[in-house]
Amino acid sequence: MKRAEAVFQNPFWAVPLAAMLAFLFGCAGGYGRMEKGPEVTAAFVGHRVPSEHRFYYIGRGNMPYAVIGIRNEYRLQSKFWKSIDPESDAFRKMVETPYGYQENRARGALLLGPDGERVGIWYSTYDFANFRVTEDKDVYVYNPYTPTNDFEDKIR
Repeated sequence: MKRAEAVFQNPFWAVPLAAMLAFLFGCAGGYGRMEKGPEVTAAFVGHRVPSEHRFYYIGRGNMPYAVIGIRNEYRLQSKFWKSIDPESDAFRKMVETPYGYQENRARGALLLGPDGERVGIWYSTYDFANFRVTEDKDVYVYNPYTPTNDFEDKIR
């Protein structure tokens, strides 16, 4: 018991512990979550996506990793996501043939900010991607694809 008391009484441990906690809480702030939504899937499949969103895709134009819609009051910050007109034939083709559609069914999800507010919508064969939202309503959505995805599929 004396050894445990000595560890916590030594001020040397306070600084690294405080730094670690600050790092953990700092990383946690601003990240959103995805909530699966059959109504979002139906909107994409039925080509009835909401008009109050701007749409983007990441990956190849003929087989994107994901298609997202970001509400107009938010701004997507990225040089990798490309803008797409939801009324275009290209958009329709993307929804019909997302990356991995031969093996997996694409699904829709709501993109919810840290406060639970709806930021946008998601459509992909990937179930998850990290994203964060700033207080200034800037949205950073990270690529769901990593090269290890293909490697893991091939060794199964």
